[in-house]
Amino acid sequence: MSREPKETAAAERARWLADLSLALDETHKLASELGIPRMHSAEAAELWARLSAARAQVQGLRLGRADDETDDHDPKRRHPAIWPKSASDEER
Repeated sequence: MSREPKETAAAERARWLADLSLALDETHKLASELGIPRMHSAEAAELWARLSAARAQVQGLRLGRADDETDDHDPKRRHPAIWPKSASDEER
């Protein structure tokens, strides 16, 4: 069995996250130069907070372990403890 498709997908994901991280960093720098963090408006504060949160989330994804990724994107499979058991789960 070849692991090439999974490795290729992981490399593409890493490149995409690196590009996204760079774009968010550039946006953060531009927003800072425009004075967004010093503006006294709800919109500016929300923009700055969302931008900061997006940067943190992308950084977290970039630092995440590759083996945490699963082919099944069902959140119940990745984090079973947070979901209540259903009748079908108990039958297994």
